[in-house]
Amino acid sequence: MRRYVLCRALSTHAWDLIGAIVVLKDNARRLTFVCARCGSVRQDKWRPNGVQLTRSYRHDKLYRSLLNEHDREGARALVVSEGKSRSEGNHPSLRLVQGKRASRGKSKRKRSKDRRWVA
Repeated sequence: MRRYVLCRALSTHAWDLIGAIVVLKDNARRLTFVCARCGSVRQDKWRPNGVQLTRSYRHDKLYRSLLNEHDREGARALVVSEGKSRSEGNHPSLRLVQGKRASRGKSKRKRSKDRRWVA
């Protein structure tokens, strides 16, 4: 369910272009996209100059029910309430810091002439 909530909460899908770009009889192009998170399918019809003519969606049953039950604000509240446990967050550039406040002053580090930070 989390993958559906993220698409709703972030107000966007993670679209990937799938299949061929189909040239239609009126010289328009039909493009098909699929969301890498929730599996929704979007089909657009574009002119060669990029003007969008039509757009349609096909959503999974679970995503449709989420759309009916939660607005974007409600979906964001679900994301916040679920959160992540400490053991799940092992991305090297993210860490949980408790009891420290961010410094509001200037950085104590200085830049060298070649613009790299030095200690």
